[in-house]
Amino acid sequence: MIKFIQWIKDELSFIHASLIKYNEYVPLLVSVLVFWFSPYLLRILDPQAGVYDAGILQLPITAIISYGIFQVVVWMTMRVNWLSIRQYFENGFINDFNRLTAWQKITVSLSIYFLSLYALVLLCHAAAGALVPAAK
Repeated sequence: MIKFIQWIKDELSFIHASLIKYNEYVPLLVSVLVFWFSPYLLRILDPQAGVYDAGILQLPITAIISYGIFQVVVWMTMRVNWLSIRQYFENGFINDFNRLTAWQKITVSLSIYFLSLYALVLLCHAAAGALVPAAK
């Protein structure tokens, strides 16, 4: 019994250390758990409530696939049309970024992050429009 308790403590400390080290996966874990348990919570609040269809998961998956495809298309377009800009991104951007002040680095980093997130939201919205037929 003591070995079992020690094993559980070791596993929990490993999970805790992993969540601290790879904290970007915490929202994914929370989202999956919320999606998994939401039908039960909805039924507690309203016994007549329906549950989500598994097809709702197609929206973010379609948006992520579209984002990846668009990113590849943009990089290919830059290689064909604006090779010098692409070479700058691959070679010179890191040196210039390292010379920025702290607030400039924060501004550039957050701008890139939120613009990427916004692009993913727009793609998800576009995918929702494409997957859901218009009401007549």
